Amino acid sequence: RIACPVRSAAAQVRCAGWNIVGQCGTGVMSPQVVAPSVVMKSDGAPLTDARSLAAGATHTCAIVGADGRVACWGSGANGELGTGLPARVRPSAAEVPGVTGAVGLALHEALSCAWRADGAAWCWGAWARRADGTTAMTLDATPHLTTFPPVRAMAANAVVLCALLRDGTVQCVGTNLLGARADGAPLTPSTTVTTPRPVL
Repeated sequence: RIACPVRSAAAQVRCAGWNIVGQCGTGVMSPQVVAPSVVMKSDGAPLTDARSLAAGATHTCAIVGADGRVACWGSGANGELGTGLPARVRPSAAEVPGVTGAVGLALHEALSCAWRADGAAWCWGAWARRADGTTAMTLDATPHLTTFPPVRAMAANAVVLCALLRDGTVQCVGTNLLGARADGAPLTPSTTVTTPRPVL
């Protein structure tokens, strides 16, 4: 639905694809962006020095700068932009407060996560997959440290968030629709686990 190549000259980001909620980051919303267009920051300057990108269903985030800051744009209806404020739509990139040193990103619908080289990880957005142990059905646009042990990589889909840990094992949170958590629990999609469980 969206593609965002990074130009080598200034690590400048250009996106093309669906842009109904500003997920191409051009500063304006439109049905689609046909030709790759420069992603703009909220101050009107182009987004540069991008080191890595990830796209969710309706939002996009980038790791920016040598210090590993994170900037996001697109739909923020579930807090997935991490700006600390509820924002249904943000068509330009805004930095996520409090997140630095990021080396990787994992996004999906309503959720964003970033992790550092030391294995610490943050998530923000939908409560069911933030992996912070909360049981309150809330949407939170503020990054929370997860309760995963040190992570090496993370991946998310519509029902689970999983982390490859530095010890080589995998843990997941979320619902167990069709056995998605792979933790041996009954297939009860209505039951949500918000504290990481080992994959068997």
